[in-house]
Amino acid sequence: MKIVSNKMNKQNLNNISKPKQLRIKEFFKDIKNKRIFENEAKNYDFCYVHPTKAAGSFLVRSFSNFKNVKVLHRAHEIKINHLALKSKILISVRDPITRFESSFYSVLHKRKDKLEYNLLKFYSKYHDVNKYIDDLKRDPKHTIQYSCLHNDHMGRFLSYDYWIKDLLTIKKYSDSIFFVFRQEHMESDVSLFLKKIDCSQDITKNIQKFDKPKNKYPIINSDNIEFLKNFLENDYALVNCLLKAKGLSTYTNLI
Repeated sequence: MKIVSNKMNKQNLNNISKPKQLRIKEFFKDIKNKRIFENEAKNYDFCYVHPTKAAGSFLVRSFSNFKNVKVLHRAHEIKINHLALKSKILISVRDPITRFESSFYSVLHKRKDKLEYNLLKFYSKYHDVNKYIDDLKRDPKHTIQYSCLHNDHMGRFLSYDYWIKDLLTIKKYSDSIFFVFRQEHMESDVSLFLKKIDCSQDITKNIQKFDKPKNKYPIINSDNIEFLKNFLENDYALVNCLLKAKGLSTYTNLI
């Protein structure tokens, strides 16, 4: 049984090609969405870029409580480079490894008994996150491509580069990125954001977070965590670049 080398691991998922049909579809959708969201954003105070599994649903519900502040959000479809440079951009992030695990189990936590065919097929093959990571070690290209066809969370939406693209994009939009929310510090970050915009309203009042059932599914084992530290290297680089730009504490994949 062949395991990919550390050199292959460090290529990370950013360099693994998604299915050609999906890439073509995303290319034309990006052209359309850039035109739509650039124009739509003119009527809003802020634009929220919503990576999956980073407390976005909590933030969206909280933003809806604003009385005098308008935040544009469109599920997970808005990417940073869809927006004009003069936009005020909000984005939320989470440690890439914990986000990876959450992405894998997310659908099972919420609707295990109502899975569509592609998801049933995916979870019939991968009932445990560690089995999935073992396949990433053996054959990362085909595992990611399989995921793109069956489970958006583990395919299309797996990497932050879907929304952020690359480090050059962060540099280009550095003045436009108004605030970065961290899931691990959500309460304090929301308070900092409200203070920054001089808002005294408690927008999180009566908003409940989704807490996953504890110990319901296997967690990532220590060997696979070591693998993911390399495999998600690009994700760590992207989110840490965002956090450093805003003077916030960063995540580490070195421990």
